[in-house]
Amino acid sequence: MNAALESGESTEVEPNQNFGTVVYVHGDQLVTRGDSGLEHTYTVLLDAEITGHGKGRTLSDLNIGSRVRIVQRPDDARVLTAVECLRMPGSALD
Repeated sequence: MNAALESGESTEVEPNQNFGTVVYVHGDQLVTRGDSGLEHTYTVLLDAEITGHGKGRTLSDLNIGSRVRIVQRPDDARVLTAVECLRMPGSALD
């Protein structure tokens, strides 16, 4: 079964949007593992909108294993304009 279906996430993926699980965060770099199992490395813009459960967050708030929805810049899929934390293991967001 699709991981998005299992977690109750919307299965509709908007253009430039994907889901993944956080593998690594350092500085402005975010590495996620997609549903296919492949890892992807992104640069998160300084002014990117980072949220979790409707609250503003920072990139450093994300934990390894956090489930995220990412929004990629239309002209460069390796650059993120938004990150929404959907689940964060071991925190009040979980």
